[in-house]
Amino acid sequence: MRRFVKQAAMIVLLTLAVYIFTGCGSSNSGSTGVQTPPPPPPTGNVVDIRTAAQLDDVRNGLGGNYKLTANISLSSYANWEPIGSNSAPFTGSIDGNGYAITGLAVETGRTEQYAGLFGYVEGGVIRNLALENVDINGRIYAGAIAGYMKNGTIFNSYSTGYIYGETAGGIVGGVENGVITFSYSTGDIYGELDAGGLAGYAYNSRVEISVSMGYVYADKGNAGGIAGYVSGGKIIDCGSEGDIDGVTAGGIAGTVLGGEISYSDSIGYIYGAVDAGGIAGYAENSIITDSYNTGDVYARDWAAGGIAGTVLGGEISGSDNIGYINGAVDAGGIAGHVDDGSIITDCYNTGDVYARDRAAGGIAGYIFDGIIEYSYSEGDIDGNNAGGIAGYAEYSTIYYCDGYGVVYGELDAGGIAGTLDNGKIIYCNNYGDVYAVWADAGGIAGSVYGYSEISYSSSYGFIHSEYGRAGSIWGWKY
Repeated sequence: MRRFVKQAAMIVLLTLAVYIFTGCGSSNSGSTGVQTPPPPPPTGNVVDIRTAAQLDDVRNGLGGNYKLTANISLSSYANWEPIGSNSAPFTGSIDGNGYAITGLAVETGRTEQYAGLFGYVEGGVIRNLALENVDINGRIYAGAIAGYMKNGTIFNSYSTGYIYGETAGGIVGGVENGVITFSYSTGDIYGELDAGGLAGYAYNSRVEISVSMGYVYADKGNAGGIAGYVSGGKIIDCGSEGDIDGVTAGGIAGTVLGGEISYSDSIGYIYGAVDAGGIAGYAENSIITDSYNTGDVYARDWAAGGIAGTVLGGEISGSDNIGYINGAVDAGGIAGHVDDGSIITDCYNTGDVYARDRAAGGIAGYIFDGIIEYSYSEGDIDGNNAGGIAGYAEYSTIYYCDGYGVVYGELDAGGIAGTLDNGKIIYCNNYGDVYAVWADAGGIAGSVYGYSEISYSSSYGFIHSEYGRAGSIWGWKY
């Protein structure tokens, strides 16, 4: 491996299972070492809860401090009424204390906006809480612990079971300015709009050292192993093992806007009707660092990438992919479609890449107005315009990059870039064989257009074009 070590989500989960309810440190040796401290214990009177009736009575003291002192079954409640609403939220604290709540069933249909053990939590603290075999059919926000949480904290907690809602998550349906740490979910999550293994929707929140293992599906929106839709905030030291399926799908987040994902990994199969990425399906003005994907990624209609399907105005650094990437229009070992001044730096790909339409590249399928630097790819590349690093590079710079895989292009094929359009390739090397069918094949670039520059670059592979031109540096310069 490279300078940091990524661990599979299962290892993180097993560590969480061992340390659950203890608050011990992170299992991920790639971690920044920065952890959100656990919430302090309550200073006021703590009410013990040992029966379902006592738990039900919490709704009559929404600002109190509570602690479980026994396992509690809610099987006698066919339709649990969530505790707290947006007009009267739960603002207190509850400590699961090593005990489990089992058999939570919530059947709100279209009448209840917030579905979960708690409906709405504001400023509350939930710690060491275990919810097992939940069955939640919610309306707008649905989550095992809370339908919606604002300015609150969930620490060292987990859920198992089934959750459905317009916006659904294994821990919370939605979280705003909140913190979720040392938590996990193994349940299957279904969202009409957004679905996440831990949170369906996350705004300006922090999710840290947490894991999802269940299947996540979003019918009309974003599906993510940790969060479906992310706006601002950070996801750090998280892992996802389950398969993810949505309109926009990512192993960690379906869509991330102005956020940050770091030290996180995904090992499940990712399918996106539009965009799909091993870490994020769609990332805009966001940063993805030191993250890792091993699962196969497939995009039906647009872009697929080992780390991100589409990247706009963002940065991907220190991140790696070994999964197979298949995109409809653009596909890349790291990112499928890259635009708007984005940067990819210090990344590598060993997975094979295939694009059914425009561009396939070992690092990026199509890149416009961007930079790829200090990266390499060992996977085989297949597409209309195919390149060992970029399938189609327009007004972009590629430097200090190496390509090792076999490159096959129906049109242009290049060891570094299939097509270079008003771009630059500097200090790059190609070691793989390059084949083009209908257009040009080059050891560095297949076809070169406009005011492009290729310098200090070499190719060592076999170069061939069936019906076009071939050259050791470029096939043809227009």
